[in-house]
Amino acid sequence: SQREEGELIREKKCKSASDFLEVVEKLRLYCLESTVENVVYIKERHKLEIFDCGAVAIAAEKVLTKGLQSAINNLWLDFTDQSWVLWHRRNLPSAQSAIASWRKQLKFIAVDECQDTDQLQIEILDLLQDSNHSFITCVGDKWQAVYAFRGCLSDGLEKMQARFDCEKLPLPVNYRCGKSHLKLVREIFPHIKIEPHQNAYEGQIRCITEKDFLSIFDSKSYDDYFGICRKNAPLISYAINLLTNGIPAKVKDKNLGAKIVGYVQDICKTTGTEYNAQTFAHVIGRYEQLEIERLNKYPDGEERIEVLSDLINSIVALFDAYKPTSIDGWKQIIDRIFDENDNQSVGLFTVHSGKGGEGRTTFIIYPHIMPMSHR
Repeated sequence: SQREEGELIREKKCKSASDFLEVVEKLRLYCLESTVENVVYIKERHKLEIFDCGAVAIAAEKVLTKGLQSAINNLWLDFTDQSWVLWHRRNLPSAQSAIASWRKQLKFIAVDECQDTDQLQIEILDLLQDSNHSFITCVGDKWQAVYAFRGCLSDGLEKMQARFDCEKLPLPVNYRCGKSHLKLVREIFPHIKIEPHQNAYEGQIRCITEKDFLSIFDSKSYDDYFGICRKNAPLISYAINLLTNGIPAKVKDKNLGAKIVGYVQDICKTTGTEYNAQTFAHVIGRYEQLEIERLNKYPDGEERIEVLSDLINSIVALFDAYKPTSIDGWKQIIDRIFDENDNQSVGLFTVHSGKGGEGRTTFIIYPHIMPMSHR
């Protein structure tokens, strides 16, 4: 796909390789053909910078065809291919034989977090389940559907219920939170019917200022602490603050760390400069101004600029604290702060990466920015 990506970018058919790869990914997750109409749909839904949907549709079809051949002939598959190849070949005799074999074996199918399923997963489940021989149970909460940006359906729970004719059984008892927390949830969201377990603790809710933040860490079991924020930059700033004060902390999102390194490289490439710690502060400021001018031309420019600013602020926070002298220096800093497997540190998460997590002490950084809103 690198050839197609390079040609599209050189000919200004799309802004970046990531935009093109996002189209390829979403065509598979949505079970769509690579047509102009479908590329336009994905572009608008995911706010991609695609400038020639016709050219991108042709290139995406080439990549999907080559990818399918590689998967079949060489077993070269990415994560999505593991489902998409089967769905794409579902009507071929060899695929039907494999599907029939699995249908006979699967008596009970359980789907957790089904509010965050994508169309491809639903289609695969439909292939594997047989209403005469198997039983399917879907567990989820429609109010927790937060992964539309990854290609999940915002109404996945309802679609699963309709497709498989599921009986609806509510689960109103919460086994995780204190009584005071659930009382607050009911006050803010009266339509959510949720009650504490009969043996639940009362729990405590406190509002603290930034100057008192460090006072909550009164335990050496730092893995008992779970922090979340809607934006990335505040998480990074607080991680630096904790580390500076001798408290181990990690941002639990390696993808974000990799994205930051890639963005630093993209800033240098876009501005035509080599990375230099002495001039980087000026370069990133110039880059941000150019991007704001460009993004302001979009109908949803305000939202795009807010996402840009969060990423720029994340980079600035790391640069101001550590002054990395090279790209390798950036990678070392990322490895120091971003780690999903460290269980001995204060865990810091975005609301997406932290979904389903818990801690004895949970704190929300800048709760006033949740949810984000735009004109």
